Amino acid sequence: MPKISAIPSWLETRGHGSRRRIADKHGELVNNLTALDQVMSYGLGELPTSARGQEASGAYLLLDNDDVVIADRRWELGIRVEAPVAVEPTVVVYVDAQPVPVIRREDRWLAQVPGLSQGLHQLRVVAAGLPGLGELVLNTQIGAVAGN
Repeated sequence: MPKISAIPSWLETRGHGSRRRIADKHGELVNNLTALDQVMSYGLGELPTSARGQEASGAYLLLDNDDVVIADRRWELGIRVEAPVAVEPTVVVYVDAQPVPVIRREDRWLAQVPGLSQGLHQLRVVAAGLPGLGELVLNTQIGAVAGN
């Protein structure tokens, strides 16, 4: 399976048989069509316009969270709604289909998530009341692991 490496060939000691070398560095790879085509071939979608350094064309949700948290410890989930026009949507968060308290703080919302049992949990964030869009929904998973 071909791979793309941003590591200079003179620094790498392994074989190069199936790798393509690109001179671009980390952030520049986002705009490199060869790298993008390769990543897209693995079934991954295109990055959001804002992640590519371009103007966003629609509204989207941004989460400030970890994919894995310590089990049985309360944690905060930061949420921002980015939209081309100023909006004040209603933001609701669910963990395993249970609603979680959300407060507004400056330019974002904070969900006060109670401690989760060990395992994989479903996270759903809904921003409703967006003009012309109705609502944005983001579904993802959060892992909870034993900690000290």
